[in-house]
Amino acid sequence: MLTSLAFAVAILSPSSPRSSWLALGRAASSALLVERPSSVLQLDGPGRKAFLHGLCTANVNAMSANAVLPAAVLDAKGNTLELLTLVETGGGATLAIGSAGCGEANLAFFERFIFPADEVRAAHLSDSYTCLELLGPSAAAVLARVLGPVDLPAAGTCLPVSGGLCLGGSSLSSARACGYTLLLPRDDSPAGLHAALAAAVAHAGGVSAPWEEVRILCGRPARDSEFTAPPAKGSSAATRAPVATPLELGLWSAVHLDKGCFLGQEVIARVARAKRPRRELYGIQFDSGSSGWDEAVVGAPLVADGAAVGVLTSLLADPTATPADAFDAPFGLGLVKAAAARVGARVSAGGLQGVLVELPCATRVGMQAGGAKPSDEQAPVGEDAKEEAKEAERERKAAKLAAMQAKLEAFQARQKK
Repeated sequence: MLTSLAFAVAILSPSSPRSSWLALGRAASSALLVERPSSVLQLDGPGRKAFLHGLCTANVNAMSANAVLPAAVLDAKGNTLELLTLVETGGGATLAIGSAGCGEANLAFFERFIFPADEVRAAHLSDSYTCLELLGPSAAAVLARVLGPVDLPAAGTCLPVSGGLCLGGSSLSSARACGYTLLLPRDDSPAGLHAALAAAVAHAGGVSAPWEEVRILCGRPARDSEFTAPPAKGSSAATRAPVATPLELGLWSAVHLDKGCFLGQEVIARVARAKRPRRELYGIQFDSGSSGWDEAVVGAPLVADGAAVGVLTSLLADPTATPADAFDAPFGLGLVKAAAARVGARVSAGGLQGVLVELPCATRVGMQAGGAKPSDEQAPVGEDAKEEAKEAERERKAAKLAAMQAKLEAFQARQKK
């Protein structure tokens, strides 16, 4: 859909599906600048990589100076707790860029696992940095206009720029797309680098856009939308985001299956051996002219052929608009059961009718960062599989008992002859 949107439009500040689609189209034709709401932790000490290696899905031990890796932090059951961009600065420190407003929570999580012998120190630096993402074929030209003639980083690497860092790649695109992430010191002056980049993007015919709209259209999972920690015992889960593994979220590229043990690794290994995850994240392009706004809310069930097949996790819509075509129609993200998760499948949420579409951010089965190609073995996973696992174990024991009984009866029959 991006290529069909690559045409000249006025500079936009997206606040509706149409303007958001048009802004995203600039990522295919020129440049798109997005400020990524984020938190930043810094981990120091000689044991920092080994420490992170055991708590993240990425192969942190293999990171060299100036390396950049996407990673997920899981609980012991494989549920996603946080998505991180890890940056090995080359100065004896590792930065972890996470979800906005979660710096203190992430710091507390890591500090729970730090022991004195680990030789790790963690600090919360969110107030010191601004995170920007720049996408599109004109991204390199925009950076050159602002920074001057500098070498730009390849995907998966970083370089120091203007007191901050420029990372090759963007969380809003696949590794094959043109994009950069800039982690810059906060500067509120009009002449700051952020303002200069926005001006250069406009000069190149691009736009600046709000994060939330663009990340929904790209399919970037968000904390407390597409994933969250499991509810505490006795708490209500009615309004909570679903629990999900990174593989269910279409983040296979953030998981290295051959790196060794990490928190949640056993569950992730079982999911990776399955034909596909039990659920998968897809985009939902709702029909123009759809109604039912009062029922189509985040958390609403996705229905196909009269059966619930998933849950709506994010929604971009303008209830005051009368959709004239697909660009005005609402767009959502949803976790969909494997049996119904295919491009082109029809689903409904409340009174809205729509079709499942692929997401630019998604990496699916077989596209993981490391490890063997998944086999055809199906395995249960996560919270939803507890009863299935128990039932499978009961069936296994019953079958074993039946086989032993058959052998005993055969032995007794031979003894009587």
